[in-house]
Parts: sequence; C-alpha cells; structure tokens
Amino acid sequence: MLKYLRICLLMMCVVSVQIYGQVTRQQCYVCHSSTSLSKTITLSGGTTEIVPLYLDSNKYNISLHRNLLCVQCHTDITQSNLNSHTGANALKKTYGGWARFSAKNDTITSGAERTRNYYTAASMSCNKNGCHAQHTAFDSSTHHVTWRQKQAHVHTVNGESVGEAYASNDCNRCHTSCATCHFKTNRVQKISGDVLAIWDSLQLFGDAGSLSKSGGLTEYAMDWTVNVESHTFYTGDSLKASNSVCQSCHLGYYKPPMNGFLSEDPPYPKAWGTNIRRHPQTQEMKLSQAHSSKTCAQCHSDVHKYPGRKHNWQDEGDVKCQTCHTMTNHYAQHSTVDCISCHFNGFDRSKGQNAHDVWRWSEANNRVRPLVMKYNEAINWYPHNIVKPDASTSCANKCHYKDNLIGASIITSVPVSKKVPRNFALEQNFPNPFNPLTTIRYSVATKCPVRIAVYDMLGKYVTTLTKEVVEPGTYKVTWNGVDHTGAAVTNGVYLYRIEADNFVDARKMLLLR
Repeated sequence: MLKYLRICLLMMCVVSVQIYGQVTRQQCYVCHSSTSLSKTITLSGGTTEIVPLYLDSNKYNISLHRNLLCVQCHTDITQSNLNSHTGANALKKTYGGWARFSAKNDTITSGAERTRNYYTAASMSCNKNGCHAQHTAFDSSTHHVTWRQKQAHVHTVNGESVGEAYASNDCNRCHTSCATCHFKTNRVQKISGDVLAIWDSLQLFGDAGSLSKSGGLTEYAMDWTVNVESHTFYTGDSLKASNSVCQSCHLGYYKPPMNGFLSEDPPYPKAWGTNIRRHPQTQEMKLSQAHSSKTCAQCHSDVHKYPGRKHNWQDEGDVKCQTCHTMTNHYAQHSTVDCISCHFNGFDRSKGQNAHDVWRWSEANNRVRPLVMKYNEAINWYPHNIVKPDASTSCANKCHYKDNLIGASIITSVPVSKKVPRNFALEQNFPNPFNPLTTIRYSVATKCPVRIAVYDMLGKYVTTLTKEVVEPGTYKVTWNGVDHTGAAVTNGVYLYRIEADNFVDARKMLLLR
C-alpha cells in the first residue's frame, strides 16, 4: 500500500510539472489585460514606436484560435523568462514584413504611426508548431524570403553595375510572415483617388510628376495594432474571396522605360523596356479585358509555394492558361512563345515611347516572354493586363518588326483562309485612304515564296511588308506608315507590289495623316 501511495505521489508530481511548467493563459492576462499596457520599440534608425499590448480575453475567446494557449504561438515565452521578457530583457522582435509606407527609413511622425509586422516567434509559428504543416513550403517561397535581401544579384555587365540593389530599410522591409496576410489589419490608401488615374499620371510624368513628390503614391497603409486586442485572423477562404489583402502589396507604379541588358554575354545586347517599380498587378487587372472581375486566387492556387526571384511561371508557377483555356488556332511556329507574351497589352503605355514588350530568355530554354527592366537588367515579371490580341497589329508590334532584338523570325503574313484559291491575286488595301494603318490581302494558289514591298511614286524603296514562303491560301499583311528604318513616312500616294512565284502585281494606296 505504501509503495502504491509513493507511485501515486510521484505521478502527481509529474502531472504537476507538466501543468505548472507551461505558461497558462491567465498568467499572460495578469499583464495583458491592462488597457494601458504598451511597449516602446526602438527602430533601426534610433526612433521609437509605441505598440499596444492589451488583449481582450472576451474577444479572444470567440476568435478562431480561442482553444490555443498563448505560448502555443508565442513559443519564445517560458516559465523561466515569463517575468523578464520586457524592458532590457525583451525577447527579440525582428523588423520583418511591412505595414505599407509605415515610415521609410524608420522615420516616425507623431500621430501618424503605422506599426510594422514584426518578425516574431508568433508570426512564423503557424507552420512550425504542428498546426499548419501543409504550408511549410512558405518558409522558402518568394513571399517570405525576399524581404531579407537588402542586396541581391548585383553584378557587373559590360562595365555597368546592374541588378536588384535594395536600399537599406526600403525593399528589404516589404515581404511577409504568416501574419502579414492573415492577421486582420486596417488598410488605407495613402493618396486618395482612382488608382488608375494616379498610375497614368506617373506613367506620363515619371518621377518629375507632382504625385511622386509626396511619396507612397497608390500604396496602402496596413496597421496591425488595431487588432492586437482581439487577435482576429483572416482564414484562407476569406482571403480567396477578395483581392483586398493582395492589392495592399501588389499595388505600385511605373517609371518610364529604360535601356537595359538582355544578356550578360557579349555582345551585350540592349533593348528599351519599362522599368517597373514595385508590383502594379492591381492596376493591370483593372485594365484587363478578360480577367478584371476575377480574384487572385482563381489563378494563383497556392501562394505559399511561390518560386524564386526569376519568376519562371511557365515552369515553376501555379498559373497555367491551359487550366481554363483549350488551345486552338495557334501557329505551330509559336511553340517557344509563352501564352502571356501574346495575350498582354504591353507595358509601353506612354505616348512616344519605343519599347520592346517581349524578349527571348536564354536562361529559360530561349522562350519568348514579356520584357521588364529593373535596375538596368532584363527580368521576367509577368503582366496581368490580359487581352485578346489582334494578330495583324499588336502581335507585329511586340515581335515581328524589322531588326527586333529578340531574335524571332519575321513572320508578317496572317492566314485568312486555308481554302486553296484558283488563282494568285493582290487585293486593294483597306481602309484607303488610311492613317496610319492599312491591311493588304493576297492569295496564292501554290506553295511559294512571297514578297510584298512598298515604294513611293518615284519608285524609291520604302519598306518590305512580308518576305516568306507560304502555303496555298489567302493571307493579310498590314502597313503602319513607317519605312524600313522605323521612321514615319509623309502623306502621299504609295505603291505596294507583290512577287509570288511567277505572279507580279501592284496597286496604289493613299496615306493621309
């Protein structure tokens, strides 16, 4: 009997250690139930910010995580440091994912604080403490790791320094912990007004515009401190149902195009391309003819697994056009062209710019992809302004023009009908007169080389519209009123002449600007 009592006492001691060795919620409430409880945090610039630490137990008890102990998320709190995790012995809070435009370089304006999303044990314990193990891939995803890259991939090309050169306390403060998306926040646009109007102004005037002087532009404030007392979390379903949280980060603006390297190898080819500052996917979606009403989650099925910084979505990403679209009426010669390269409106939105919208990416099996410039380097961040292209105009403007830098074959004739004509023919252009675009149709009865060229009325060569071998059928080509150098031609009458097998014909057309 005595032996049995000793065993029972021993077991009670073990149970007591397990129960009292873990911090209870009531122990946390001793301090955190005070509405005046707050903490002053010193930022990297030496300035300070006050963070509220009051937790309303009634609100927490009806929250999503009401059955969890505080220390199941705040894993850095133990019995041994429970009474000493404030003041000089405070547990480390690392400057992590951001509250948008909270204060660049940690400058705090009294009354206008925007508390950051500090990188704490709690902010990353969601998939580290046995709860959300299905999302462990997030730890190595782009959404998580990029914020730490103060200086990434900076290198020298042909004597110039290129790459992502993040400024201290700038882009390194952007990216996310679990709490960035899931912890409920107040989100406020910094400059009120229509984001597309602001975006167009910046595209037109660049950094010299009045809006840019105020900084922040279309960005959002994301203030976490309003929710500390209830610890309310967005669920995955609530985030998928709306773009509101996604747009808080994916809302940026353009700078004018810049000249950048397409290759790190000689002869160091360059091309004009739009320099994107931050991530304007929200604006592009609003402009999209096809997808403006969709939510991000309808295409991006798993944001916890986003791949590395090169954003090779064709091979690594979760978005496949083929998921929704059956591929039809596509040219066989476009096998190396990504869907998005044809079906986007292009970054070159300002008047008078001469930008390349696509390029061949040698690091991705020489595929044709949209062209984006950041810090004088061609990278591949896909646009979201999805359109149904006009093969005779927009495709030619992106790829098939003389002396293009992407190395695509110049294929200018667009099939109109595969029905075999009885005779060769050259039709009158339409419209005529035109300004500055017109379409010319022709028919060939057998497979043969075709050349259509434009001349002025003195017989001087202007440009070649097509020079290729085609199958029997009816085709169309377009002319946009420029010569072989890309310069606009003057008003007047011009001749277009076809040579196809033994067939030769010519017609007049009138350009009126």
